[in-house]
Amino acid sequence: MIRKKKDKKKSGKKGKDADSQTISLKDGWDRIFKVGVQPFFERVENVDDPDQMKKTSIPQQQYILAYDTIFTMCIQREPYNYSSPLYQKHSEALTKYFKEKAVPALKKAKEQHGLIYLKEWVKRWRCNKWAVDGMTRMFMYLDRFHVPNSEDLLTTSEQGYHYIDKMYLNNLKILAYDTIFTMCIQREPYNYSSPLYQKHSEALTKYFKEKAVPALRKAKEQHGLIYLKEWVKRWRCNKWAVDGMTRMFMYLDRFHVPNSEDLLTTSEQGYTLYRQNVFEQFKDNARQSILTCITRERDGEEQDRDLLRDSILVYVELGNKLKKVELQIYKEDFHKNLVQETKQYYKQKSRFWLDQQTCPEYLIQAEKCVTDEEGRLQSYIDKYSKDGLMTATRDEILKHHQEELMKKATGIDSMLARTVGADADAAKEDLARLYRLYSQVPGGNGKIAEAIKIYVCQLGNGFIQKSKEAKGQEKTDHALITSLIDLHDRFLKIVNNQFAKEAIFQKALKEAFEEFINKEYYTSALLARFANDILKKGTKVSTADLENTFDHVVMLYGYIRDKDIFE
Repeated sequence: MIRKKKDKKKSGKKGKDADSQTISLKDGWDRIFKVGVQPFFERVENVDDPDQMKKTSIPQQQYILAYDTIFTMCIQREPYNYSSPLYQKHSEALTKYFKEKAVPALKKAKEQHGLIYLKEWVKRWRCNKWAVDGMTRMFMYLDRFHVPNSEDLLTTSEQGYHYIDKMYLNNLKILAYDTIFTMCIQREPYNYSSPLYQKHSEALTKYFKEKAVPALRKAKEQHGLIYLKEWVKRWRCNKWAVDGMTRMFMYLDRFHVPNSEDLLTTSEQGYTLYRQNVFEQFKDNARQSILTCITRERDGEEQDRDLLRDSILVYVELGNKLKKVELQIYKEDFHKNLVQETKQYYKQKSRFWLDQQTCPEYLIQAEKCVTDEEGRLQSYIDKYSKDGLMTATRDEILKHHQEELMKKATGIDSMLARTVGADADAAKEDLARLYRLYSQVPGGNGKIAEAIKIYVCQLGNGFIQKSKEAKGQEKTDHALITSLIDLHDRFLKIVNNQFAKEAIFQKALKEAFEEFINKEYYTSALLARFANDILKKGTKVSTADLENTFDHVVMLYGYIRDKDIFE
């Protein structure tokens, strides 16, 4: 009986302990800070004092207690899971340490001799590294589970070094600038403006040769896309390097460069060095990789347009950075080859399409190609290439094949013939497409207008010949004139709707009617009789729309050169 009671008491105590195991944020952080963070930072401050390091050593059990507390607070069920608040506390603790220890120490050392400052500078870097790495180990559970399952969070290590970057590198830049400034304002023979300008160039050259060149050589041995990614990355790194060095050496640009002959600004010098050491060596490979991607895209293979845009932008931006060069780099090193490759590509493709497709099918293909090239200009090819690229495309697809295309069995005569009947809508769309495409080709619409003129003349002459063969029946039913009115109405609508009322087509239609109407007196006489009959009271002439018919009579009358017949 007694054992049972003891067991019952033990069981009750265990349940009570389980209920009390949940750790609050305040209690947990106070414990972590007291047994882990605070003693750890105190130990970090003694990095250069071995005796103090031993005295401030953290007992193993004390460190484990801090880690276990963090672990427990991160696995508690909601709303007691404190992973996110602990991540914030970790950042706040490091920031506080940097501001209260590192920054004051560096500010104090800065007021003293340069060597003292440099010693403190090195010490602070060692302390800060140790602080970040130690806190990362203490809070490692956050990196294992919280950070991977959260959006846009840095690891605790990255977060720590991010704060060092903001604090530490800003001080470094100030120190470097101050040193350069001092060396440039010293009296001769201790004024080192000229040697510093040379050192600036040597430093950038060394960086380009040791970092950019090997990276691009390695990438060149691999797939074209890998090379382009490295090409873009190197340009971004090198821009950052040149621009950062320009800010650091800005005193040279303000006083030394303006007072020296034939010296470029540090920025122009930096980009000139990049051009000499990197760009000239790898520009051909980059261009070929870009052009290969464009060819594949033309063949229907999807490409990374953002990468292509950034790759081409290197040619543009480098020229813009060099005042006397500007777009010349893009023109000479990319644009010329782009236009040449485009001509060659469409020369081969257009020949194949022309042999395999009907005229309407070819026009659809041509329109797609033109639209695709315009899309590339919008997406990633520089706007300077617009005229050259589109001219090359239209010349090879349209201009060089216009006569052969129009003379096909399915060419313009077929399209014009199909404008009456069941296929009229499709034919009119084909004609509209023909007009849209050749409106952008110099002289293109002139050939289309001439073809229309010839076609209308043939129809008109055919109606006249048919009328003569009917042995005078048109004198009673006016078949010829109504046929010519229908012909005029049909082609006037085509000119207005499919060819946008363009003057060259209006002129072609006018000249066509003038040619066959004025060939002989015969047609004029029948037109005069038709006009007289429809104006007579009680006329027997049948017309669906008298007003529209009379409008066409007036137009036909305008085509007649000798109007005496109407008097």
